[in-house]
Amino acid sequence: MFRVIFHLDTDAFYASVEQRDDPALRGRPVIVGAPPTQRGLVCAFSYEARTFGVRSAMPSATARRLCPNGIFVRPRMDHYREESRQTMQIVGGMGAVSVVNRFITAQVTTGNSFSIPWAGTKRTTAEPCP
Repeated sequence: MFRVIFHLDTDAFYASVEQRDDPALRGRPVIVGAPPTQRGLVCAFSYEARTFGVRSAMPSATARRLCPNGIFVRPRMDHYREESRQTMQIVGGMGAVSVVNRFITAQVTTGNSFSIPWAGTKRTTAEPCP
């Protein structure tokens, strides 16, 4: 048995799900939230939008001014909730797991390696440390 501490970066989770589900959005500045023509806020954004200064909870109109080519997508909370449930099910299947502030400590007992397929990311495999 060995101990692993890893980080699931969920800052862009909603935008990553949108980019996974619609390949045309990949590599583009995605902003999940209210359209900029309506009063509302940014819920999440892709890393491409971050480079323009877009942040969570900023008014959508401000996000549009900072990132004029940003693609605004309405949130699909039920979909994100299901994706999150599936992710936590995968993580929980690794053995003894505790999640604190998106850092996860796992006591891995199911062989010499494990992998975590996660929406919007590359497959990550961890091998035991020597």
